[in-house]
Amino acid sequence: MIESTSQDGFRWRVLLAIAVSSVCAGMVIMSFAPLIGDVAKDLNVDLGTASFSLIGITMFVSAVGIGLLGFWIDRIGIFRVIIAGQLLILLSNAAIPMIGSHLGALVLIRILQGLGSAALTVAISPALALWFPREEMGRAMGLQSVGMALGIILGLNAGPLLSQMLGGWQLGVGLLSFVPLLALLITVPIALASRSHSRAAAAEAHDQETAHSSDFLRAPPFWVGLIALCLCYWVGLAFNGLSPGYLAVDPPTGAGYGSQGAGKLMLLFTLAGVAGPPLGGFLIDKLFEGRSSPLVAIGWVLGAVCYTAILFSPVHSNSVVLGAVLLGAGLANPFINVTLMSYAAKVFPPHVVGKVCGLWLSLSFLAGAGGVMACSITLSATGSYTSPILIIGIGSLIGLATVPFFKQPSPHERVAAL
Repeated sequence: MIESTSQDGFRWRVLLAIAVSSVCAGMVIMSFAPLIGDVAKDLNVDLGTASFSLIGITMFVSAVGIGLLGFWIDRIGIFRVIIAGQLLILLSNAAIPMIGSHLGALVLIRILQGLGSAALTVAISPALALWFPREEMGRAMGLQSVGMALGIILGLNAGPLLSQMLGGWQLGVGLLSFVPLLALLITVPIALASRSHSRAAAAEAHDQETAHSSDFLRAPPFWVGLIALCLCYWVGLAFNGLSPGYLAVDPPTGAGYGSQGAGKLMLLFTLAGVAGPPLGGFLIDKLFEGRSSPLVAIGWVLGAVCYTAILFSPVHSNSVVLGAVLLGAGLANPFINVTLMSYAAKVFPPHVVGKVCGLWLSLSFLAGAGGVMACSITLSATGSYTSPILIIGIGSLIGLATVPFFKQPSPHERVAAL
């Protein structure tokens, strides 16, 4: 049975363990992205092979692992899954300086890292569902999301910096092992302390486990949330992949800011993505009193407007206006994402939250990959960014249509237990 605790101050220690785990998950997924050119050269393979083998396979394994682990986490235990994920990332990353000169060994390492990232990601919603009351769910989900954003930033920047300092990418990436080591040192004492808290509230957890584990598949909120999150990843990953190129290339194809200018502008988008989850969590809990649909609607509207606004000359020709639009675009997906994850933790009993969020995230990652490919094909076919970016905006409008179908449960109701 999943660990459970009473609603006391211990929950903030649990949130710390979840947050540092999120840092590890975000870091390890992105750690090879900025170094892929150096890796390909060192291994004597082309960029396409290196990217597919060391980035694409890792993301695929992570997506599939999230879906599978969602069904097992209630049997294995949340902290066991978290610690196993941290250990996988620690040991596989530490092995890179020793065996990182062979493509086959690196692919195995990246598969293990994808599984580790999946374990840490899938534990988030079940943990928060158990340890946090509904009135704090939005803020808790938002705060832990900062860890994922910081991990991505760390993976994109620390690896290249350390590689340059140490004279080799294997040593640079290998040194990132100190991050999961620190996370493990933080998490293990919290996991040990959770045992006494679990015994204190075992009866409460038992009362919530009244439904069969498959009941959630018949609940309308499961399908509404799944559709909304798939669209969220579809438009978000596609915009994230297309917008830097559009901002960089010369007119009339793009906005003409060059690679450095585009990088500076996209930094605003990234910063909004870091600030979005805690801001969204605060708005859910305080302004909207736990209701999910208002913030989801705001996210879709921001996306539909801001994603497409960069195409228009009055926007992209003025760097100040463009910066403000990119800030709005950066808030869109975090607002939707943090709301949907906290929504799942509110409306489903804790023993099925892992299954629900595991399936949501797994299928959404695949939908996001499909969105990137569809927009890339459209760009290639038309030779213009206009059509793919308009498609992204239309996707946001379709997402807005899901808002009326979000069910707001009563304080003592969980849909899967009906």
